[in-house]
Amino acid sequence: MYKILKYKWEDIYFNLGNKELNIQPIIVELEKLKHSQAAIDKRLIHNEMKVHSMTRPGVKVNHMRRVEAIIKDLSRYYKDIKISVYVLRRDLPEAFATSKTSFVSKDNEYIIVLSQHFFNYLDIDEAKSVIAHEFAHFYHNHTSVPCKLILNKFSFQKSTLDYKKFIYNLKKWRICKEISADLFALQFTKKWDKVASALIKYSTAVFQDTNLLLNGFLEEFHLLKNTGNSEGLKEHPLLLLRVMILHDVGKYLQRVGWDNLSNDKVHNEVQNIIDNCVSKIYPEIIQTDFAPIFDIIHQLGQVVAISDGELDDQEIEYLNFICSSGNSKATIDKNMLESICKQLNLKPPINDEFKKFKKNTFEKVIKEIGDPLNGEKIDISSIIRHLLYVAKQDNEITKNELVTIFDFAKHDNFAWNKSDIVQQVFNLGQD
Repeated sequence: MYKILKYKWEDIYFNLGNKELNIQPIIVELEKLKHSQAAIDKRLIHNEMKVHSMTRPGVKVNHMRRVEAIIKDLSRYYKDIKISVYVLRRDLPEAFATSKTSFVSKDNEYIIVLSQHFFNYLDIDEAKSVIAHEFAHFYHNHTSVPCKLILNKFSFQKSTLDYKKFIYNLKKWRICKEISADLFALQFTKKWDKVASALIKYSTAVFQDTNLLLNGFLEEFHLLKNTGNSEGLKEHPLLLLRVMILHDVGKYLQRVGWDNLSNDKVHNEVQNIIDNCVSKIYPEIIQTDFAPIFDIIHQLGQVVAISDGELDDQEIEYLNFICSSGNSKATIDKNMLESICKQLNLKPPINDEFKKFKKNTFEKVIKEIGDPLNGEKIDISSIIRHLLYVAKQDNEITKNELVTIFDFAKHDNFAWNKSDIVQQVFNLGQD
């Protein structure tokens, strides 16, 4: 039996950690929450009732030929697993996995919920990839972690630096686990284009001419690999990343042969291929040599933080958290920042010191980033996302903060326009 493909960084963020990169595994905080938060147990019981209420109006489709055949094929990976597949009437395409195996329940039933689009708009290979992807979440035990509950900061809301790191690593783990589930679907179908087209259909709700969308993603992928810039990156960063990985890993395994998956060298090369893709869009996941970029975010973040004339403790905490997460030694001159804020709050305001600080910081950072190769533009999407996160720490992104971010992004090296910034605001939830 060959090995199951899985993205290595998922385990690093979940249970292995990395002292050199200052990564505390999320399982440490999960165990604390598990044992100390009675409210979680209460909420998870509620969620199980919610699953029951959700599936009751649905149709269980295990007996249908297509689903039955797929489940039978999956049994070679996990013989005794109990899967219930439901189809619900939904306007938008939907596919997700849930289970009754949580911190509370000991029931081993796994539930896959699909919208009717599964039967109406997917061919057999696309259907296989959807169920295989959701099955992978059970196989890798992803469904035991109540991510949405934690990220919504239910009753155990905290503001400590360690908890911020935990939330940050949890978000990165979520991306890694989706990559692992995609790899499982790829290994199951051995058809990267079918896994990619099903992913695009369920992510975009576009079911006609999806081959054109797939080709468009591949063109953007080519631009990103060769120039470091892609317009699509600003709109669907995670979707583009997943398609990139499926393409590169799928093509590689076609060349070396699927039967060679028992070879450690093949698995290592797959990890290198994925790392290369991830580094283009979410370089913060692969933290090797990432400290300079964290320093850049830290410098720019200070300018953004005081753009509204206020220096909030939450913004300081986030900037400190960025430094510690990236193993950076940068510090904040809080007295200097507060002095600039006082000048900005005078009537009339004195802007000279702020403009000077902003100008000097921008010039220094742009020099650190460097000049684009061959006249192409440098993509700074990851940096902009972090700057927007700095701005929203006080629960409001002000006009002045957006103007400051845009003033940086519109530099000739990056050439962003206002709509690019607005798009990134809408993309914040995708991370």
